[in-house]
Amino acid sequence: MRLSMIGFQYADGSFGAKAAENVSGLLELGKRIRAEGQHNGQPVVGGCVLSSSRPMPVMQFKCAPAVVAKPAKGKAK
Repeated sequence: MRLSMIGFQYADGSFGAKAAENVSGLLELGKRIRAEGQHNGQPVVGGCVLSSSRPMPVMQFKCAPAVVAKPAKGKAK
């Protein structure tokens, strides 16, 4: 049996996770969390989707509000 899980870190430093037998539903959840920047009304920093059928993470993500843009080099502030 293949198992999959999504794990994510909330902005307050706590962690959340959800498991399923099918990775496709968790990929959709990961994409939705990445786009919205939250899960169950709590802000999320980022996370990853793992599957027992693959040795590497299936998906890693950072949420838009957590990504800090760096100023371009050589431009005045």
